[in-house]
Amino acid sequence: MVYSRKLVESQTKVRRSAGSGEGGGRIYMVTQVPIGMINTSRGGTTVEAWTPMARLQKSDIPVVKELVAKHDKRIADFDPKAELAKQIRKYESKIADMKKKGKKIPASMRPPTGPITDGHMLTHRPPGNCYSSVISPIAGFAVKGAIFHQGYNNCFSGVWGATMYRAVFPELIRGWREAFNDPKMPFGILSQCVAGKVQDLNNFLPYMTDIGARLREAQYQTFLEFYKGGDKKIGTAWLKKPKHFLIKNKRPTQSRKRLCQQSNATDGQKAASMK
Repeated sequence: MVYSRKLVESQTKVRRSAGSGEGGGRIYMVTQVPIGMINTSRGGTTVEAWTPMARLQKSDIPVVKELVAKHDKRIADFDPKAELAKQIRKYESKIADMKKKGKKIPASMRPPTGPITDGHMLTHRPPGNCYSSVISPIAGFAVKGAIFHQGYNNCFSGVWGATMYRAVFPELIRGWREAFNDPKMPFGILSQCVAGKVQDLNNFLPYMTDIGARLREAQYQTFLEFYKGGDKKIGTAWLKKPKHFLIKNKRPTQSRKRLCQQSNATDGQKAASMK
């Protein structure tokens, strides 16, 4: 999507993530230069999924080596024959239950035959998966910067997950910059946003154990690592709530879509005339 004057003034928001969309709009308002955004957002991911597997495998940091070892072990331990037998038993149990209840068995319900793969390895969470499927295909594009907002799903791994995050996140940034052939590509970090009630004297101690604080620390420490190392193309912003980077006063959906189509058409005409 190209962010131009019409889109920003109409607050149009169509098929984009909140972080990248708002970021593109604000950059345009400052520079008055149309901003093209590539939406690579994907919910429910982990930081290691967005990191090149090759970089994870080269790391000598214990927590990263443990991460890779767990991944490799899962692949090695997977038994397709045992998994197929498990799925067949599950199918037979379901058929028996339906017959017992007098339900009709749909013709489309057939016993699994294979080939069987580890479903988890095809999701958006294993190390390197999102990088390989989303970032790698567009590697080499003339990308001028990236906005990264992620972290919630790494909270489920507790302190270990936060420690791993701190070790992996710098490699993610280096990997993306390498993918787009720019070692100093601007990289904006939108911190893991907070959730729940505001911490006060009544809930102070329970909230001290919230792993989200450790994730935000890992993100900020990563920013400092680059910034103190002389990298002035790294940036960070702390988000108190998800709503802080969402557009509040939005036009009705159909109106926004129409304005978006009109703006894209106009931008296309301008591009054609320039040629």
